[in-house]
Amino acid sequence: MKKICCLLLSLTLLIALFGCTKHAPIIHTLYDGTIETNTGVYITSSDLTLTFGEGTRICYDEGTIDVGGTTHDISRLLDGDDIYYDPRTGHISSFSNHGSIYLGTFHTPMYLSDLELPQEQLFIDQISLPTIKAMVGKKVVCLGDSMTEGIGTTKVYSEWFPTYCGFVRGTDQGLGGSCIAPKQDEIPTWEAGIASFYERYTLLEDDADVIIVFGGINDWTTGRELGAITDAGTDTFYGSMRALCGGLKEKYPDAQIFFFSSPQNNYIDRPADALEGTAWEGNTEGYNRKGYLLQDYADAMEEVCAELDVHYHSLTEAFPWGVEELGDNNGQAGTYGSDGLHPNAAGHALIAREMATFIQNVFAEDLT
Repeated sequence: MKKICCLLLSLTLLIALFGCTKHAPIIHTLYDGTIETNTGVYITSSDLTLTFGEGTRICYDEGTIDVGGTTHDISRLLDGDDIYYDPRTGHISSFSNHGSIYLGTFHTPMYLSDLELPQEQLFIDQISLPTIKAMVGKKVVCLGDSMTEGIGTTKVYSEWFPTYCGFVRGTDQGLGGSCIAPKQDEIPTWEAGIASFYERYTLLEDDADVIIVFGGINDWTTGRELGAITDAGTDTFYGSMRALCGGLKEKYPDAQIFFFSSPQNNYIDRPADALEGTAWEGNTEGYNRKGYLLQDYADAMEEVCAELDVHYHSLTEAFPWGVEELGDNNGQAGTYGSDGLHPNAAGHALIAREMATFIQNVFAEDLT
């Protein structure tokens, strides 16, 4: 008998469709069914639906039924419910009628063994089952600034990882105002005493499987010296990136390490800061006091990660936000923030989805 098992990431729900023997009630005929597909079976966790890909057929004693392209509501199924397909109505439910085809049982525990259908044909939120199995249960920790700390939001991006990736959350190390590179001069004064990413990465939990480093906005804001790709010390951004990547790789030799650059802020209303009380606070074209754009720091991050074989994805390019998205810090709220810099819960949800998609692709590539 064939078995089909579909994992639902939302709250770690699992749907297992088993083509196993089922004793038919005396009062009506009940068939055992199996599923054949050349495309896929798809679960969507946001609306709890099951969709059969084109060319999918349910096979049972009386013949075959083409169910390709059909979508079914599975939101009412409870743990332990049997799953039936009614060929007369074309519906999937937990109730059997005369002529219903038994497809399996709904399960909430993680059950991923004994799959006879090729796992590559089972998709949850467009992610193949092998990729899901590779991610589920991995412990993730995040190193960052105020966005990781959760300033300006009721739900930080890392809270979405259990849903999107099946990760188990560790303790994040988010600190408002923190830069990747340590402070080298007196400007600006507001960040005095705030430890950098490089100075804090050792605080991350030792048993993590996935490391997220999310930042760079404050390096641009404060005017960290960019330096060059050959820099080895921590007095420039390039050098600090090299030191941070090297330190993380040494601390976590078997972990997946990801760097994400910061989304662009509203630099017109919130230009890069300098020493309080001075006329120079960056400009409305996006340059900081050293003459660098946020994109320059993102490019440096990408360059170092590429050289040291660390995963990198640019949220600066993915989210070129301005006043419409982030507000202006003077009472005008945007769609994804209200102070020109910090994303709200909706903004964090977008950031989490973008991060998760990149992470999923990395795990999928590792399986090939």
